[in-house]
Amino acid sequence: MLMLSATAQDKPSSPEGYLARAAGAYLGAHEYIFRLRESECGFAVVKVPKSYEQTINDEIVPAFQPKFRVELKDMLLNQKNIIKKSSDDYVKSLVASALKESKQEKKVVCGILFGTLAGTAGQSHQNWLDTVNKYGVKRK
Repeated sequence: MLMLSATAQDKPSSPEGYLARAAGAYLGAHEYIFRLRESECGFAVVKVPKSYEQTINDEIVPAFQPKFRVELKDMLLNQKNIIKKSSDDYVKSLVASALKESKQEKKVVCGILFGTLAGTAGQSHQNWLDTVNKYGVKRK
């Protein structure tokens, strides 16, 4: 059984816990870009990122010990709708608020939002890579 117990304030109790925390943050931030792409600022997202499933298969699952991979993949796929909904709610609120409050042109506002979310996704990805380097299964 995959032991991932830790609250947001606690340190994880295992390497898998550190990996799971970093994976969740990465997947959530990654999903922001997808949600922005489906918003009225979608034109600002030029390059389509990997899908949620492809990211799990290509990047997340291989970092875990083989004995945890099936359970982990199932868990992350079951969480997809929750992550998608929370990301969608956040991005919709962010876009609506920014467009309403700003005196800038829509292109400028959307570009700034994309830059902000892409920066968040990039930092989450780097944190993921650092965590994999420290705790993950080493690839050959």
